[in-house]
Amino acid sequence: FSFSLINIYLICFYIVLPKFKIMNKKIIYGGLIGGIFAFFFGWLLFGILLMEPMLNLSTESMKNAMLPEDQMNIVLMLLSNLIWGFFTAYVLVSLAKVEGWMAGAKISATLAFMIVLAYDLSFHSMTSLFTMNGILLDVVSNVIMGGTVGAVVGLVISKVKD
Repeated sequence: FSFSLINIYLICFYIVLPKFKIMNKKIIYGGLIGGIFAFFFGWLLFGILLMEPMLNLSTESMKNAMLPEDQMNIVLMLLSNLIWGFFTAYVLVSLAKVEGWMAGAKISATLAFMIVLAYDLSFHSMTSLFTMNGILLDVVSNVIMGGTVGAVVGLVISKVKD
């Protein structure tokens, strides 16, 4: 039988992760709701509001690398956002011990700033995909994205009882 990415995700989620005892109801609900919210908010932020500005600040190499909308893999995009939601929930619950939307927003925005800036500068140092203004817009927009997702996850985990 063949494995799809969803099968691998389900195996990891239901078989592998419980053995490490890192999942609890706060992480599960926060991760799922945060990931679904990230998918739709990302579509609004990057797919509608910032699509033109991002394209205008992209190099020709980046524009050539972009797939047309009808060829984008929505399942992978959803999986990516779910992973980001679970990462956010895990950090807020297990590492930062945060409960509440404001603390979730602050920590998640800070993490997004550091992660995105590190990746963007790394890509810029080795490729011709980004302009410096494109990096600035990407970092700012991802701080907004990360902070908003963190606020949603923080709110959810503050409402869930273990």
